[in-house]
Amino acid sequence: MSGVPQVFFVLLDQVDLLDLAGPVEVFNSARPFGVQYSLRYCGETERCLRSSSGLTLCDLEPLRSVRPSSGDIVFVPGPVGRDLKNLTSASLKSWLARAYGCGATICSSSTGAFTLAAAGLLDGRHSTTHWTRLPDLRKAAPKSIVEDAALFVQDGNIFTGGGVISSVDLALFILETQHGPLLATKVAQDLIVHLRRSGEQSQSSVYLSYRDHFRAGVHRVQDWIIQNPFRRATVSQLAEIAGISPRHLSRVFKAATGVTIGRYRTLLRLARSKTLSSNPELTQNAIAEECGYQDGRQLRRIHRASRYLVSGVA
Repeated sequence: MSGVPQVFFVLLDQVDLLDLAGPVEVFNSARPFGVQYSLRYCGETERCLRSSSGLTLCDLEPLRSVRPSSGDIVFVPGPVGRDLKNLTSASLKSWLARAYGCGATICSSSTGAFTLAAAGLLDGRHSTTHWTRLPDLRKAAPKSIVEDAALFVQDGNIFTGGGVISSVDLALFILETQHGPLLATKVAQDLIVHLRRSGEQSQSSVYLSYRDHFRAGVHRVQDWIIQNPFRRATVSQLAEIAGISPRHLSRVFKAATGVTIGRYRTLLRLARSKTLSSNPELTQNAIAEECGYQDGRQLRRIHRASRYLVSGVA
C-alpha cells in the first residue's frame, strides 16, 4: 500500500447519492486537518452509471484494475429500487472477498449490505441495513445476526450502516477509529453535523455538546483535553494554553460551555473509557490508565458517581 490510504467507492446502478456523498465528504474534509485519503470511484465496467435520482456518474475505474491493500477502505453505497437477489455479480463477489482477505476495511450503506451478504462477508457477523429492508437482509444473510435499532454496526473489519444520513456517522466513526476523536470532531464541526460516538441510535456526543461557542482560548483547552485524556493538567497549566489567568479561565469556561473544567474532563474521560471498553484486548486497568485514572477500581467508582452526568452521552 502507498503512504496515503485509499477509499474505494464501489458504485452500482441506481446508487443512492446520499449514501455516496456523505462518506465522500467526511474523508475529503479530513484533508485541511492534515489527514490525506485517496478517493477512488469504481464500477464493474467503465460505462457510466445512473444514480437513483437521475444523475449520471462517469469515468469510473473498472474493478478489475484496482487492488485494495491492508489499511485501505472499501465502501459500497446502497442502490435503490433494484432486485436485491441479483445485486452482486460473481466478479464483484470475488473482488470483495479478495479485498477483505488483503486486510481492507469493508463498509456498506443501506442496501449495500446485500452485496456484502452475497459475497459471504456477513456470515457469522452482526450487521444492519436500512430499517425497511431488515427482514429482507435476514433472508439474504441467514447466518448473520441482523441488528434492528442501529445506525451502523461494526464486526471486526466489516461495517454495515443503515444508510442515507447515517452513512456520515459511519464514516466519522471510521475516521475516529483511525485518527482519534479530535479529528472526527473537527470534521463533524466543519460539516455542521452531530457527531455520534457509536452506532446506537440514542447516543449523543460529549465531543460536540460543549463546542457551540466562540471562545478561542476555551476551544484550545478543550482540544488539549481531548488529545490528552490521560494527563492530569492543573487549571494553571490549562490557563497557559488559553492565554489567560487561571481564575479567568475557570469563569469563561463555565460561561461558554455550561460546565466546569473538571466536569468536562470527567465527561470526556468516561466517554473515552466507554469507547475503549469495546476492545476485548484491553483490561480495566489499561483502560483506566488511558483515561487518566489510577486503576480500574477508581474508574468504576467515577462511573458510578457520575451516572447522572453521562446520561445520554457516549
